[in-house]
Amino acid sequence: MSFERYVAAITFAMLSAIACAPVTDNRLYDPESAEFRTALVLPLNVMAAMPEEFQGRSDRVEAVLHDYLRAHGRRVQTLGYAESRSAWRASVDDCRRQQGDCDDFAKPARFLALGLREGRDHDLLIVPYLRFHLAENCTEHVHWDGVERPVEKSGVGLHPGRPVNIRHVEMRAVSLEIYALTRDGDKAFEGDGGLEVVDRLRATQGDEVIVAEPRDDLFENGDWLREGVAVALAPLIPRGDASAD
Repeated sequence: MSFERYVAAITFAMLSAIACAPVTDNRLYDPESAEFRTALVLPLNVMAAMPEEFQGRSDRVEAVLHDYLRAHGRRVQTLGYAESRSAWRASVDDCRRQQGDCDDFAKPARFLALGLREGRDHDLLIVPYLRFHLAENCTEHVHWDGVERPVEKSGVGLHPGRPVNIRHVEMRAVSLEIYALTRDGDKAFEGDGGLEVVDRLRATQGDEVIVAEPRDDLFENGDWLREGVAVALAPLIPRGDASAD
């Protein structure tokens, strides 16, 4: 499989349906990792291209992530996007040379962690990315990945409080997904937290034709971002253990 097809496979896998229940499946594989003091945090989406909807806006998510870590007593080290992207490509190549089948993210991620530990003193490598979900069968609110967000509606026949069946409308939401690896390349933690509903509903001909279109104020609600980051990092960083949470 070429690198481009590998990236395409990851991007396709990022789309999943949201059930109308705010559940999470975060996993702390190495309890000792929760004691980490320093994290090397990569830029968002080094494994695949940043979706167009998030370009020029995703730096707000990164800033909240870094601030949250610092507010909880962790030291943050960063790496530029170009260097991070190059390191990821190299890790995929190394993985294929040594193991052949590297379609599972954890395999090249191990090589990534091993390569980036040289000359650095971090305890954990944190690999974050933004992941689309497909919101289905929700009306006033969307519930996913530990959060609840309102459905924004506009147009003739649509107003707050009026139920809308969006069963046949593809409306998206976005989560922050976190992978954390030890210096030895072992998986320490993975989690996700919902951030925002990406699209809004608009009636174009009364309530007969309802379409979903991208919101123009994405990632401007700091409270939503902070909540999503907190959910994505728990229990690696337990919620409520700092005044900033």
